[in-house]
Amino acid sequence: MKNAVLFGLLVGSCLLLGEAAAQEPNRDAVLQFTLPEPREGEGDAAELRATHYVIWSVDRDSSASGVPLIDTSGRSIPGSELSARNWCQAANNGSVRISSGGSSRVYNFIRVGPREVVNCEPYFRSFIARDPDKNLPIVRGFGRSVWRAFGAEAPFGCGQNARILVPYRTIAAPPEMRGFSVYIPQARGRRVPTPTGGEVVHDGWFLAGDSGGDINNSRIDIFAGERWTGAFGFVDRKNASNQLVPVSARVFPSAHAVSRALEAVHPRHCR
Repeated sequence: MKNAVLFGLLVGSCLLLGEAAAQEPNRDAVLQFTLPEPREGEGDAAELRATHYVIWSVDRDSSASGVPLIDTSGRSIPGSELSARNWCQAANNGSVRISSGGSSRVYNFIRVGPREVVNCEPYFRSFIARDPDKNLPIVRGFGRSVWRAFGAEAPFGCGQNARILVPYRTIAAPPEMRGFSVYIPQARGRRVPTPTGGEVVHDGWFLAGDSGGDINNSRIDIFAGERWTGAFGFVDRKNASNQLVPVSARVFPSAHAVSRALEAVHPRHCR
């Protein structure tokens, strides 16, 4: 039942919109991925390099003797024990679902705390080596992560902007794009999975509702829920030089009607 409300609406009967994108979209259209295409010439053209991320999922039965997550008061969270590797990977992803005995709980990164709980450097050596001055502090911050548990109000946790994460809607983007909506024509018409096992046809729209230490310039990271199926061919695509291949997009400010509609289904539950 962790996502029944959100995706019950998402896979419901489609609402076909004849209004232009500048009109205030219907909430159902946002949840059902039926937002219309933007008008010709609307938005700022951009070339973006896209990757993806997922919520980290762990079976606690194999990690019960590990290191517990730390809450905002500096105390250990009972039932949250993880191996050092899973602890660090959860911090990298920003959220983790820990399952045990047929039930699960989502924990979300809140901030970097004052003390190191886990040394994460051994698990990110190649990332550190790419740019030690920049990336080593990021990795050291992983090991000082502070967490908070969430329930049905944020079934996939929240991004660094305190907004809930919505699979295939939320993207992590540079800070200057916070609250912006992004339209990617190559995403429109692609089938994406729902956590309940179904599929929906994507309308091409995303909200910059998260950020990250390695997200800057023209880089975006698409949140894919609990699993990545390769739904978008432009994601993680690299050229012969091992560089991400950019995809054409149109970017709209936070004041735009679609941006406001997308923000409405990304409420701030992680303040």
